[in-house]
Amino acid sequence: MMHLAIKSLLRHKSRLILTVIAVSAACALMFDMFMLANGFQKSLTNVLENSGYQLRLIPKGANPLSGALFKHEAKIVQTLKKCPYVKNVFPLALGILAISSHKGDLQFVEAFGYTGKFKNPPFYKILKGTNLSNLTLSGKTHAMIISRALAEKGKIKPGDLIQVYPFSSGFAMVKKPETFKISGTAFFNLEGGGEEMAALPLKELDKLQGSEPLDPANVILIKVDQNKNLKIVTKFAAEKFPDIRIYNIPKFVQAIAKPVFSLDAVSVVMRVVSSCMVFLFLFIFLALTAQESRGELAGLRAVGFQAASCFRIVFWQGICLTLSGAFIGLPAGYLLSYYLNRIFEGFPFVPEQLHFFILTPSSLGLTLITLFLVGSMAGFFPALQASRSNLLQILHEELE
Repeated sequence: MMHLAIKSLLRHKSRLILTVIAVSAACALMFDMFMLANGFQKSLTNVLENSGYQLRLIPKGANPLSGALFKHEAKIVQTLKKCPYVKNVFPLALGILAISSHKGDLQFVEAFGYTGKFKNPPFYKILKGTNLSNLTLSGKTHAMIISRALAEKGKIKPGDLIQVYPFSSGFAMVKKPETFKISGTAFFNLEGGGEEMAALPLKELDKLQGSEPLDPANVILIKVDQNKNLKIVTKFAAEKFPDIRIYNIPKFVQAIAKPVFSLDAVSVVMRVVSSCMVFLFLFIFLALTAQESRGELAGLRAVGFQAASCFRIVFWQGICLTLSGAFIGLPAGYLLSYYLNRIFEGFPFVPEQLHFFILTPSSLGLTLITLFLVGSMAGFFPALQASRSNLLQILHEELE
């Protein structure tokens, strides 16, 4: 049956080539959309897991991107550290700094404030220079870490001095600046291309933001000694602070991804479109081929072929076309995803560590399953029609 099916396909070479190209293009699009469906979430999950902090706390009623503040985070940190399964607690505050380098240009940069004795903070990695010292973290010296983009734009290097202008409580800039020493340059997690950032002790950031008495933080990270103790620590934090929202990494990623990137919806729509394209291309090709081969199929019926055999001939044509489209479309889709990734990553403020199209076993498997189902559906009706071919009826129609 397979031999007859392939022989029948090759009789219409031009139509066959055009159909395979069309199915391959739709297959490539479908494959990319399956890779896009969970690519961003998986990529963000990997970045957060590499930090080593499994839980994140934010104020209740706020979402992770709202910038809402805890007040008096030091008390929260001290309470959380009493849990025997908590290995470390990392409060993190966000702010804006007005920086003037030796060039004299005033620029506003995103700033991270943190506290504690951390040799390797979970949100940046030192590239040049040294990390903040214990003297800096205790507030006895003024120093900060800056991103590569800020260092390049301001022509700043480790050891240089810069001027930082504080803000009053009404967010009005104070004319008298504070002098800070650049301890080092770093790569920040979730840093976008050309994004200017800085990190400094939390108390220093609070003072520069005019919010020193509030002792604020935007998020508190918790490192649990073992993943099996996550539920225990989550329950402990929920009982001690019922007005705080607690996220593990999967929930945190989901909360971030949905409001910012509607990629799931785009992926679903494009998968439906590509599936419809595959169905139509295959259905039209097989319907035309079956119609033109009615006489041949009816002749086979007349010499003893069963209806099921005629059905399988046309049905196998649909499977062969689907496999041909997948053989070409899957590699093409993978190459296309590489260039689409480059386009997405080129958007302003898109973090360098994030990728949107990620090849996973599930994306490949779901693409193949979808193609098989769509190809089977497209070949069913033409095959059913072919199995009903009747030589006498076809001769009668020709004579008329």
